Amino acid sequence: MEYADEPRLHFSPLTGQEYCDFYCLEMQDYSADLPFYRALLHPDDRILELGCGNGRLTRLLAPLCRQITGIDISGPMLRQAKNTTSTATTHLANIVYEQKDMLDFSFPSGFDVIIIPYNTLNLLGEEDKVKKCLQLCQKHLAPEGHLGLQLYHPDANVLATAHSQKLFQFIIMDDGAGGKVIKETLKSYHPPSSTLKLEERYRVRPGSGVESYRNLSHTCSLYAPQLPTWVKLFSACGLTISKCAGSPGGEPFRSETETTLFIKATFS
Repeated sequence: MEYADEPRLHFSPLTGQEYCDFYCLEMQDYSADLPFYRALLHPDDRILELGCGNGRLTRLLAPLCRQITGIDISGPMLRQAKNTTSTATTHLANIVYEQKDMLDFSFPSGFDVIIIPYNTLNLLGEEDKVKKCLQLCQKHLAPEGHLGLQLYHPDANVLATAHSQKLFQFIIMDDGAGGKVIKETLKSYHPPSSTLKLEERYRVRPGSGVESYRNLSHTCSLYAPQLPTWVKLFSACGLTISKCAGSPGGEPFRSETETTLFIKATFS
C-alpha cells in the first residue's frame, strides 16, 4: 500500500519523550540557521539560549564563544542535550544546561547575546506571554548586548486561508532502524488573534515487522503576527529591532512570501 492510500487513522497523544525523539530525528543534522547566530557572536561573549531543546544549536555555537547557557522546560530534551554533549568529540566544557521556563528565569548577571531559535518565541501562543519573555530578555541583556531570534511569519498564502481551512504538508523520515516516520503538518490561521493552530501527526512504521504501527499527534498554537506588530511589541519591551532578514544569510525580508523572519534587536 502506498502512503497516500492509507486510511485516516486514530492518533494518540504524543508524550514528551516521543516528541523529543521525533524532534531529534528531524532536526539532528539541521544547521542552516547557524550563519545568522554566528554573525552575532564574539569569542569573549556569554550567551543565553532560550528553548535550547536537544542542544542542536548550542553545540554549534559553543566553540564560538566564552560560555553558553541553554535553558529548556522539557526534561527529555535536556537529557538528550546533556547526553549528546558529553559524548561529543569537540571540547564543549563551556556549555551549561538548566531546566527553566522561558517565562520565569533568572540569572545573577547579564548576557552579551540572548538567542531564541527556530520559532520558539511563537510557541508561547499569545501576546502577553511573548511580552513577558521579551521583558525578561531585556532585563538579562548586558548594556551593549543584543537579542537574536527566528520567528514564524504568516505569508500571503497563510493569511488567505479561512480559519476552517487547513494547509497540509508531510515529510518521510528514516528512523535509523529500517523503518519510516511520516510527519504530517496541518496549519490553520486565525487573523483576529494572530494565531496559527498547528497539528503535527506522526505515523510510525517500524521496519522490523515485529513492532506495531503507531499513530501519534499533538496540537499547539503559535502567536504569529505580521512584522509591524512585532516592531511594536519589541518597542514596548524596551527593545529596538535593528535588523530583519528573510534567511540566515541576511537576504531581505519580504512579508508576502516569507514564512521565516530573522530578527536582531538591541536596547531602545
